[in-house]
Amino acid sequence: MFEINSHLIHHIYRIGSTIIYHDGGSSMKKYSCFILALLFLAASVTPVISKCMYGRDWEKNGKKIVVCVQGDSFADRKRGKEVCEKVKGSSCDTPSTFSSSCGNGTCYDADGKNHYSLSGY
Repeated sequence: MFEINSHLIHHIYRIGSTIIYHDGGSSMKKYSCFILALLFLAASVTPVISKCMYGRDWEKNGKKIVVCVQGDSFADRKRGKEVCEKVKGSSCDTPSTFSSSCGNGTCYDADGKNHYSLSGY
């Protein structure tokens, strides 16, 4: 039925459901470079992720103060610390724990407004 060239078998690869023939030349190198460039591009265009944050001493009346802001830059972290200090009424440590949501009833946005829960950060 089929005649299989043993030399050809060494140059056929299966990746998932795609079969790739490797001719031993530069086509595989070009394919690999294209995939690497595509992965690099995908990693470099990820959206800015918002963060909910709190620190070691971010508490008021025994409840953790969690501040959610729109980014993760130094300025965003500084803003989170400022909100904590406003809510707490005294100094707060630098934020050290981060998550994408808050649901403990003491959640605050970047303007210092209290929310029962915040998500999508």
